[in-house]
Order: sequence, then C-alpha cells, then structure tokens
Amino acid sequence: RRRNTAAGLASSLRLAGTGTQAPLWPRLAELDLPVLVVAGAHDAKFVALGRRLHEGIAGSDLAVVADAGHTVHLEQPDAFTDLLTTWLDG
Repeated sequence: RRRNTAAGLASSLRLAGTGTQAPLWPRLAELDLPVLVVAGAHDAKFVALGRRLHEGIAGSDLAVVADAGHTVHLEQPDAFTDLLTTWLDG
C-alpha cells in the first residue's frame, strides 16, 4: 500500500472498482459452494453489504470482526487467521 501512486489507485478504481462491475446480486442464489463473508465492524457499509451477501447465499457464513474496518486481514490479522482457519477446518 505504501508504494501505491495516485495514478495507479485512480486507474484501479476506474477499471476494477465496484461501480464498474455489473450487479450480480440476482445470481447469488446460484452459488453452490461454501462461502465465508467477512467484514470489519467499523465499516458499516461493508457490514451491510456482507449481510446482504449472506442472506443471498444459502448456507453461507457471516463473520463481523470487532475492532476492524475495511481491511480486516491487516487490522486484526490474528483474529482473521483464527476465523478463517476455524471456518476451513469446519
């Protein structure tokens, strides 16, 4: 992240940001595989999106990680690793 440039970030948002992707909400029910949805408790927008994903994917699991925002894996790496390991072992 420290090596990001303004031009590179702008390009990434223009070409790969969520606003450029076709909405796939209606297709969530087609997923037939284990899904773990993870969001940081301090990121209200993505907690709401995570809940929507979870509701749309039958059998999915939702984890909202305390004391984390948008980058759970960086902000709470131990909690994220424990969560993921437990889910994978499940």
